[in-house]
Amino acid sequence: MNNRITIKDIAADVGVSVSTVSYVLNDNKKFTISEQTRQKVLDAAERLGYVQNKNAAILRRGKSNTIGVVSYWDDSFVYSSFIKGIKETAAKKGYKIIIYSAADTVDINDCIGYYRDNMLDAVIVIAPYGDNCKASVEDIVDRLCEMQVKYSVIGETADNSDHSFIINYFESTYVATKYFISKGITDITYVSPPIDVNERIERLDGYNRAMAENGLEIHFCEVADVEKEIDNFRAVVTNKSKTAHQILTCAAKKGIRVPDDFELIAGNTEYYSEYLYPPVTSVVIPAEELGALAAQDVLNQIDGLDNVDAKKPEYKIRFMQSTR
Repeated sequence: MNNRITIKDIAADVGVSVSTVSYVLNDNKKFTISEQTRQKVLDAAERLGYVQNKNAAILRRGKSNTIGVVSYWDDSFVYSSFIKGIKETAAKKGYKIIIYSAADTVDINDCIGYYRDNMLDAVIVIAPYGDNCKASVEDIVDRLCEMQVKYSVIGETADNSDHSFIINYFESTYVATKYFISKGITDITYVSPPIDVNERIERLDGYNRAMAENGLEIHFCEVADVEKEIDNFRAVVTNKSKTAHQILTCAAKKGIRVPDDFELIAGNTEYYSEYLYPPVTSVVIPAEELGALAAQDVLNQIDGLDNVDAKKPEYKIRFMQSTR
């Protein structure tokens, strides 16, 4: 025996037509229904244990009010900030998000198939990080366009897209280096792992540009050489908080005090930066704002609006001072 509650059961319970129940449950705005009747229908649906066939409702409305997020990141402060910006912006327009955590080895067709099966209204891609991912940003954009999916991309530039919201790695180290220069510091070293991926290239370019603009000598040090070079450091900009942590560990072993013996700024902020000793001053990547911009972009596409020029988020320094 099938005991599934239907809209006919709700209509009989409330004493209204099946059409009225359908209009209420599907939030149909084309017909005027009194607030009292609407509430009775909703109360009856809850009391009777009605479960809506969501796929059928989506087909009727032509939208799911859900945005998919394909993410190749899943373990950083920047990632969680992306998600916060996307989620809060989507919620303001009555949309939910569903996240697909994609490994670097996952084919983009697998991701797209997942979202097609879930009948989503748009897709936001948090782009592959580094150069080892099976799917390039351009490959992903081509596939989305081929399937006529409304989308935006966060993290990397896609030359074949008007819907990219990039992390400006260049700006992160440029801002950090300019801060030291504004304090009158001219002996500034840039420390990074090998410059073998685009993100590291762009960060090094930011440091180089700031130094060149002020006629200062460039000093580059790979992480592997920190121990033998650290006695010469006067001010240091790093590519990331992880590199800053490695420098602090080396300094502690050699009895060098930071920031007394040299100052240090990391080119990004991680959640653990304030718990290091001493806490690391860093550049805040405006990831939450980028997530919000990407979400607003796909919402505009859903609403049939043209691209709206958005104000570029600022990269600011997060100052940390030790209290220990």
